[in-house]
Amino acid sequence: MKNVFLIYAILVCMCANSQDKGIHFENNTDWVKIVAKAKLEKKFIFIDFYTTWCGPCRAMSTQIFPLEEVGDFYNKNFINLKLQYDSTQNDNEEVKNWHPLANKFFKQFNIAIYPTFLYFNSNGEIVHKVVGGSLTKDFIERGKNAIDTEKQYYNLKEQYENGKRDTSFLYNLIKVSKSAYETEFYKKVCFEYLNTQQNLYTKKNIDLLKISVSNSSDFGFQIIMDNSKRVDSFLGKGVATAFVNNIIVQEEVNPKINNADTINWNSLKYILKTKYPNNVNEIFYIAKVNYERKKKNWLAFSNAITNYLSKYEDKLPFYKLNEYAFDIFLYCNNKIILKNALIWSKKSFSNLSKINPDYVDTYANLLYKLGRKNAALNWEQKAQKIAIEHGADKSWNQDIIDKMKKGEKTW
Repeated sequence: MKNVFLIYAILVCMCANSQDKGIHFENNTDWVKIVAKAKLEKKFIFIDFYTTWCGPCRAMSTQIFPLEEVGDFYNKNFINLKLQYDSTQNDNEEVKNWHPLANKFFKQFNIAIYPTFLYFNSNGEIVHKVVGGSLTKDFIERGKNAIDTEKQYYNLKEQYENGKRDTSFLYNLIKVSKSAYETEFYKKVCFEYLNTQQNLYTKKNIDLLKISVSNSSDFGFQIIMDNSKRVDSFLGKGVATAFVNNIIVQEEVNPKINNADTINWNSLKYILKTKYPNNVNEIFYIAKVNYERKKKNWLAFSNAITNYLSKYEDKLPFYKLNEYAFDIFLYCNNKIILKNALIWSKKSFSNLSKINPDYVDTYANLLYKLGRKNAALNWEQKAQKIAIEHGADKSWNQDIIDKMKKGEKTW
């Protein structure tokens, strides 16, 4: 019996040690006590602002927050708190008690993307904001930026509002405000910075020009559209046209597709030809792809992509090829269509110097769904190796590899 209790005690200790390795999030408390504790311990405050339906939020909670090196940094420098924004039937009393603060912060800090990470000083004053999931090193770097006054978003924004405008400051503010997903603000700062540049056509300036454009009325849209070859010399062949086409599709095509069961294709083509005569033909092919995708008519969708590639093979961005192929993997069982998607998927990474592991993952899963288990497993393991080389954790997609080995579905 003593041995049983000894084993139990060891297991409890092991479990406790495992839990202590990651970020320690505060429980059974309130905001006043959080701030008081931060003051007492002379620490900043970190908030994981998440929703229950957000995939990247779950990935951060299961893959990044529990890591020892992450816990070492955040527990040393921050009082840590999780705030759930959405409401569900499964919410416990503690989650419900935090809802008023979550609603307040949602409005106060312009939250639009999940997860959003909020950082406060020990007085409970906001100093930094970053959106989106990240890998281990990047996430720790975000925390370092949050405690560095020269990199804190809200500190830099205050300096801007007080009149600071030197070019190095503006350039740094662009990067920080983009990470905070303060879209209109960073577009404004980009415009100011680019107006200080005597030569707009440098790699650095073209990159900034691109991130400052999200609609056809933005400064820079006409520049990119009218100077596509010059822009491509910095960004890569076809990038400028693909970028412009994407905005045109968002504004002129998708609203019509999303709000109608049938499309007057002649009318749409006339509108596109009137506004964008040089882009109309390619956009028309894209419109048909998007329409069939929305209708989930996978045979017509596959045919539309094949037709598009036959005319504009080098112009469809790699991320779109991967996106379309993954749709087929998830929702289609027709082997002929799956084989077509396999071709698109291979194109998405075959000619890249730096391969995106997610693209290889799509290729592996298509092989798996086609019954080519050994080849699929080989490619999925390659994807994992690439991801780890890029800084991902060693467990990246291990669940997919395990399912493939067991012959279980991955879709």
